[in-house]
Amino acid sequence: MNPPPFRLFLAIRSLHKGGAERQMVELAKGVDKERFALTLCTLYGGGELERELKESGVEIFCLHKRGRSDFSFLRRYRALIQEQNPKAIYSFLPEMNLFSLMASRFLKRSPKILWGFRSSDMDVKSYGWQSRLYYAAQKLLSPFASKIITNSHHSLAYHKHIGYCMKRAQVIHNGIDTKRFSPSLELRESFRQRYHLKDKIAIGIAARMDIAKGYPYLAKAAKIILSRYPKVLFFAAGEIDPLLQKECLEILGQEGERFIWLGGVERMEEVYNGWDILVSSSLTESFSNSIAEGMACALAPIATDVGDTSVILGEVGTLIPPKDSEMLAQKLALMIESDFKTEGERARERIVTLFSLEAMIQNSTKAILTCAES
Repeated sequence: MNPPPFRLFLAIRSLHKGGAERQMVELAKGVDKERFALTLCTLYGGGELERELKESGVEIFCLHKRGRSDFSFLRRYRALIQEQNPKAIYSFLPEMNLFSLMASRFLKRSPKILWGFRSSDMDVKSYGWQSRLYYAAQKLLSPFASKIITNSHHSLAYHKHIGYCMKRAQVIHNGIDTKRFSPSLELRESFRQRYHLKDKIAIGIAARMDIAKGYPYLAKAAKIILSRYPKVLFFAAGEIDPLLQKECLEILGQEGERFIWLGGVERMEEVYNGWDILVSSSLTESFSNSIAEGMACALAPIATDVGDTSVILGEVGTLIPPKDSEMLAQKLALMIESDFKTEGERARERIVTLFSLEAMIQNSTKAILTCAES
């Protein structure tokens, strides 16, 4: 007779698009459903990724948090934990890390709580008071987490350095769906026809407009490149912040006509395939999904040396210091004049070999089971 399945909760703030959300969704879809009875808990309903999970048969339980000041959902979360009695809860990001710990404390049969950290070198002072409070509380309560999983070695070292209890921490790198994110001549031709790129070189960044993504530094470098290379265009894919966009457009001046803002994109594989070079100007990262996804689509990468970006690139592409627009422009010029197609092929090979989706799911499953048995 087979043993009953291991009841597991995965927990995240929402299912709107984001790097952490994508990894949570891939884990939820990929875990062995014969081995795990899975429920994914969110604070808020909806989100672009919700339909994808429902189509794959994952049970979703929304706690219906009604704004920042509403904490009545904690009663519903606690009641759900009591009713379903999960052996473990694996949560992502500060809010759900804290709420999962709080809702499960002092129960007769408390689950093991695994926290997922997805960031490093965060300038918390630049965020709102509530975010600062969550980070402070997470640090204070970190000794009570059964296990902490970071997605980069840099993130683990950073949290340890600022005083988190990381005795039970381990690194599990993000996994990339290399079947979805792969070179496609059909997708490439479609994108390039749409933007009239027949003999042009397309350089792209895939990142929401956030101060941590270094958009103004990229704009300064792009202005230099666009003034020198008439056949180059820049693209930005990610949610637009009007104030940051205005700042970047002022920097670009008349060259801004060849810097194209795509906004939020539903199918990034279609966009990556239309580009030639991938750039990341981030000031902080942990493990960048967008860099790895672009590399999986055979883009030659140029990225700032933050987080575990050097681990992702290895001997492929180019690393530069953050905030150095002149060096970024220099390295982009060298890449434009080099065999970036061959470099892109090497980039894909590295992602397929080292950062597969299967490895992330297998390593996460092992960590959850080991923690629950300890």
